[in-house]
Amino acid sequence: KQPEIVKGKRILELGSGCGLLGIVAGILGANQVVMTDLPYALPLMKLNVKHHNDDVIKSGCEQVECVECDWFNPKSMSALGSSMITQEDEQWQADVLLVADCVWLHELVAPLLATLRKLVQEAAAPLLVIVSFQRRAAKTHEAFWSGLHSIFTHVEEVDIAFMDLEKPEVIYLLQCS
Repeated sequence: KQPEIVKGKRILELGSGCGLLGIVAGILGANQVVMTDLPYALPLMKLNVKHHNDDVIKSGCEQVECVECDWFNPKSMSALGSSMITQEDEQWQADVLLVADCVWLHELVAPLLATLRKLVQEAAAPLLVIVSFQRRAAKTHEAFWSGLHSIFTHVEEVDIAFMDLEKPEVIYLLQCS
């Protein structure tokens, strides 16, 4: 119900899995989408992009790429978006960073937070970060929650009441800056 969040923007998604969120961003009119995950996830992600390519193109999205990103050794934002660089650009910069349901194992919280911190610090312009996650184990939730607050000065739960959606209390949708 708010396509303007991604419309005409450059989107970077961490932990894209099968690619659903990035594809939807493209269909909603994102200018460019870079979806990332580990190598094992890329074949299915690329197949899904191929299956939905016509819808993405109709929306005006110029390009969707599927790129490897290991949170234990994260690449720079410019490296993640290197295939998007045009002759006018020196480096690629996302406008919106998406993270959806990437917090389930405690061991992945610190690497994810380190990747977020690196990308936010590298950003040459303000970066809108949207995070959705499900609270699972208390220790994992607390580590992620406090980590987000250590990276961002503003962490706000998005009110979705106007969308006529019901959200269980264990699901969070956050806007961070």
